[in-house]
Amino acid sequence: MYADISDFSKFSPGQQVLVINSLIAITEDRNLWWAPGHEVFKAWKSRQARLCIGDGYIFVFMDGIAATAFASYLAQLIETRVAQRKLPVEFHFRIGIHVGPVYRFWDVGREGWNYIGDGITGGQRVLSAVGKDADDVVFISSAVRQQIFAAKLETTFYRKMRSEMVNRGRRKDKHGNPWRVYEVNHTSLTAI
Repeated sequence: MYADISDFSKFSPGQQVLVINSLIAITEDRNLWWAPGHEVFKAWKSRQARLCIGDGYIFVFMDGIAATAFASYLAQLIETRVAQRKLPVEFHFRIGIHVGPVYRFWDVGREGWNYIGDGITGGQRVLSAVGKDADDVVFISSAVRQQIFAAKLETTFYRKMRSEMVNRGRRKDKHGNPWRVYEVNHTSLTAI
């Protein structure tokens, strides 16, 4: 899952720090995610890795289903906290999700793990296909959609997840490669 802060470079350096710290605080605060037995809390707990990319974050999950649940709730949390003026700087986001192999390697410069692979770059390509003129959106690739539809998950949340996707067609990424993308109505999905 690739979370990109919209127009990040237009913020002053001090505001950039506040935005990234706000994103970290939202994603790390267990109390914001806690709902016993609820799928978004399960998704929050299932994060395999997270990596700051300067103007956002990459989150690694075992599957696109958990990534979509996490992304949808994260989007809702950001929008709610912006509306309630609980963030030091108002910001907007774009989220792209793709599934594929992810590999980790020890990054000597960071003294920590780093990640590469189709699951990582694909999330960015989904965002590239969506374009920079969309804000506060969650988009998934057709591969994620297929994974969601193939799963035999019959809770209210997952039935709703399958119904809250809008086909946005084939769009070309920054390299001219077409991607079938679907917009997830995160507001409706997380309202249950």
